[in-house]
Amino acid sequence: MERLRKSITRYFIIFALLVSISESLISDGLDVIMAGVTDEAVAGLVLLLWLLVSILCFWLFSRAYTLVINKKIIAETNRQVNERNILYANIVHDLKTPMTSILGFSQALNEGKISEENKAEALTIIYNKTKKANELLDLLFEYTKLSTDEYRMQLEKIDICRLLREAIAMNYQLFEEKAIKLTVDIPEAPIIREIDQREFLRAFNNILLNGYQHNKQGAKILIKIIASVQKIKIIVADNGEQIAPELEATIFEPFICADESRSSKDGSGLGLAIAKKIVEKHQGRLFITTAVNQQMNTEKNYDINDNINAYTKAFVIEF
Repeated sequence: MERLRKSITRYFIIFALLVSISESLISDGLDVIMAGVTDEAVAGLVLLLWLLVSILCFWLFSRAYTLVINKKIIAETNRQVNERNILYANIVHDLKTPMTSILGFSQALNEGKISEENKAEALTIIYNKTKKANELLDLLFEYTKLSTDEYRMQLEKIDICRLLREAIAMNYQLFEEKAIKLTVDIPEAPIIREIDQREFLRAFNNILLNGYQHNKQGAKILIKIIASVQKIKIIVADNGEQIAPELEATIFEPFICADESRSSKDGSGLGLAIAKKIVEKHQGRLFITTAVNQQMNTEKNYDINDNINAYTKAFVIEF
């Protein structure tokens, strides 16, 4: 919707300029003609003709503007409908597996087909599958909420450095379990920004968990903050497998990882999409890059004793 808004504004400015230029040209032509007209009847006819030409030009430009905007609106509407249909289709696909297990074990329990010694295991499976389905529905609700223009961030002044340290501490045990080495380069001095603490923490956690889920045992992850007066850059780099070029532009779309990662790594396919929505709600951008060195070298204060060339890709939050 934001893209549509920008298109409407851009085309309005273009057409307004065109109308203004055409009116100016018509007025200049009128002045030239009127300079040589002495007869009042002819002058009146020329003025009438000028008025008709001005109205015709305005109508033509208005008609062209309406056609262009209608085309943009239809295209955006179709895009949103297609995106929503894909989203719902994938939700149904992901819900089908746990629901099938829940239904199967529930029916077996109800019909007495499971022995007493296996009942506890069956109930555990039912609980875990129900929990997974509920988590997926929560993620869908979160993504849908963030996709609406009406939803507003609850902004307050927060120390970004403190918030990120807390997030890293909360997830540190997960990384230890996979022997993932975390390198943290966060300034000691506070960096205050107006953010929605709960939502921004969710976005950063989603990026961190993506690094945990999609990196192998013993991987390396770098978390760095680079701040200036104008903007702040949060970099989460790792030395895992590079993202395929065709996926770089679509990795933040919901369920884009609908193949290997969702089946083998227990991903929902919504984490990065939610993170991107949250960052955009903060008037920022989230992107992935393989030019990790370039992201670091654009700033002068990088002083970590680490081999930056070891990192193959990075998620970058800029706002």
